[in-house]
Amino acid sequence: FQTFYGVFAFLAGQETIIGIWPKLYYPGSSTGSFVNHNHYANFVAVTLPLVVSYLYMRAEKHGQQQPIITVAAVFAILILTAFSIFALISSTSRMGAAVGGLGIVLTFFMLVVQRVRLHLLLKLLLIVITILIGLMMASFIGLDDILSRYERARGYDMRWQIWPAIFELPTSMLLLGAGGGTFLDVFLQTHPPTTPKTADYAHNDYLQFLVEYGVLGITILVVSALHLVVLQFKNKNKRHPLQAAAWISILVMALHCVIDFNLHIPANAFIFWFSIGLILNPKLESTLGPKVFEKKSSTNKRRKRRRRSQPISPRSRHI
Repeated sequence: FQTFYGVFAFLAGQETIIGIWPKLYYPGSSTGSFVNHNHYANFVAVTLPLVVSYLYMRAEKHGQQQPIITVAAVFAILILTAFSIFALISSTSRMGAAVGGLGIVLTFFMLVVQRVRLHLLLKLLLIVITILIGLMMASFIGLDDILSRYERARGYDMRWQIWPAIFELPTSMLLLGAGGGTFLDVFLQTHPPTTPKTADYAHNDYLQFLVEYGVLGITILVVSALHLVVLQFKNKNKRHPLQAAAWISILVMALHCVIDFNLHIPANAFIFWFSIGLILNPKLESTLGPKVFEKKSSTNKRRKRRRRSQPISPRSRHI
């Protein structure tokens, strides 16, 4: 919904949020129902791998029995990808567009190269078509706005003043943390005087986590993340497509959180924890797709052979 609503609102020149609240920030950029264009771009970037993987999974599961489902799924994936590229570029979010493009590339590599059983030339053709769609959408929108924002990143940016000031806080506070939700109050002690705006967030979830929970909390976070990664590598079973897509979404979120506070936005944080739940779900089996159909076809063949091998009773002959 966010992807399509953001694109249509951008094309219509709508400067309101859902037609109710006036759009006070980032006019001329696609924001969907979000206030901040960075958070909108992040939401599009982290949800796209999950939705595309789900559509592919449905086509893989029911495609052989109902080919129309495969056609509809491929069409939906291409349309959704095109709109997502449009949304990412029109949002003029520098990091959002970058990590969103990375997520699209990794998702199509996972599905087209590793799972789809097609000739190599057909796989390359699908990848080229996707790239061409992206280039066509980019040329239609125009890249001047987003490229100019990349150029401005070399100059003044409030982030370049906030981050060094964080390490001027007392050492004891950085070791033990000041407590959750206290960043604004604590950071006022070392707030740069040259920064015109008050920094409500660190624009870096990791640094803000350091201020609020300290090195101790960061250590627990890192150990938990490494434990999760080790468990996944020890699992020798083939990953479910949704679990692979969840890893892509987590990677996209982790990279974007370096320069923004997406984990403080409820909708984005929900997708992040939803992805972790998919990874840890033991009921997601990796035996979808052609293997399932092979098992079904083999069992059907065995049943037919048993029926043919069974002797016909005299009563049935008489009938």
